[in-house]
Amino acid sequence: MSSSLDNGEKELRSYENIRQKYEKYLLEAAGDYRKQNVIHEKVITEAVQLAIEHTREEWGTPPSPFAFFVMGSAGRNEQALWSDQDHGIVFQGSDRHEQDYFLTLGIKIEGVMSRLGYPRCEGKVMASSPRWCHGINEWIEQVDRWIKDDKWSTLRHLLTLMDARVVIGSEDLLKKVKKHAFIKGKQSIYLLKRLAENAKMFQPGTNLFGQLIYERTGQFTGAIPIKNAVLFPYVHALKLLSFKRSIYETETIERMRLLSNDYSFLAHKRKLFIDMLELRSSFSKQQHSYQDVHYVPISQLSKGERKRVKEAVKEGKELLHHAKSTLWSNEEKRGR
Repeated sequence: MSSSLDNGEKELRSYENIRQKYEKYLLEAAGDYRKQNVIHEKVITEAVQLAIEHTREEWGTPPSPFAFFVMGSAGRNEQALWSDQDHGIVFQGSDRHEQDYFLTLGIKIEGVMSRLGYPRCEGKVMASSPRWCHGINEWIEQVDRWIKDDKWSTLRHLLTLMDARVVIGSEDLLKKVKKHAFIKGKQSIYLLKRLAENAKMFQPGTNLFGQLIYERTGQFTGAIPIKNAVLFPYVHALKLLSFKRSIYETETIERMRLLSNDYSFLAHKRKLFIDMLELRSSFSKQQHSYQDVHYVPISQLSKGERKRVKEAVKEGKELLHHAKSTLWSNEEKRGR
């Protein structure tokens, strides 16, 4: 009993040490989203390593090579000050023999990250869920099921997986799963069209008169929903184009760079997107929860910043339209 309590206290101290070490640096990096993401990466890496140690103590050495990967804003290196959990595991073995071990590891990771201030994903997109923790063959089978089911929810899972990026473990394991999905995309114009149809339009950022739309009621009255209205059209447009072109890179600005020669409509979008990420990051010291990072108070924007946000909204809407049109069309046969 005493040993168990000692271990519990030791774990708590470990969490506190990690959190205290990086909390100050995250705030000091306000306005520099790149630095904030570097710090998040270090926190997540330490958290996962801690969970691996705890799992090894209870269950022994991992039964096969594996990869822990992050998705969502973490996968794209676009996290704000606060971020929730989106992650998964792929391992070399089979679900039948080894999934229990890696689900246990996933549960440990979920718990450690929660203690470090990363809220659990409401949609359970976490390595603690059987859907996001598989052997490589079962992962490939699941991708096939998602495509065959052809539902909004399953195609959304597929697009979520496209943002997956390995933090710890073998990158080749995840790459094999993505490669299978890309091959399926090349084999099916219908799949590309369905993915385009499922890229929903997001909250409009401006009204018919070109004025910025902000929240009129509730906790975020007077704030612009920068995540949904400004950033997401860029994120989803590049995700669609990258799927079509079999691009393994997950960061939106890098996807733009790699695809810029193929699609002329990407010109000048990269700087706009970076400006919006930096604008959101500049409000870090006013953000106290995961919900806060999705909004920017319009009253605190300068005239120049408002103009830039309007431009970003307009360009993002056009970008998503072009991306969806590209997948709807038969252009993949012509390479453009």
